[in-house]
Amino acid sequence: MTDQELRKLKRSELLTIMLHQGKTVAALQEQLAEAEKKQAETAAELETLTATYERLRKKLDEKDATIRQLRRTAQGPGGAAAGLESDLTSISASADKLSRVAETARRAVELHIAALSRLADQMPQSDKG
Repeated sequence: MTDQELRKLKRSELLTIMLHQGKTVAALQEQLAEAEKKQAETAAELETLTATYERLRKKLDEKDATIRQLRRTAQGPGGAAAGLESDLTSISASADKLSRVAETARRAVELHIAALSRLADQMPQSDKG
């Protein structure tokens, strides 16, 4: 709207325009607050999932260290006992399973984050505010 058109408007029309703009600003502020709240919830959930993933990763690293230690012991002088080799194989299989669980958990976290992001992007404007 040009300056000339604004000058031709009545005071009541200007007030109506200002009231409409005020309502629009308030609605946008509510939408922003809701979006920020949802972002904070998603961030908290991501932090929880990341902590779980890191905990599983740490356990897996500990298992790997145990396996390496057992292999060194088995390969050392007089450490070639058949029972130890069987234990090593069992621990190695368990570590592999734990590794797959950790990888699955990581992928689940990534998929969940992507799904939350898509839902937030697809949410109609009326739901966001």
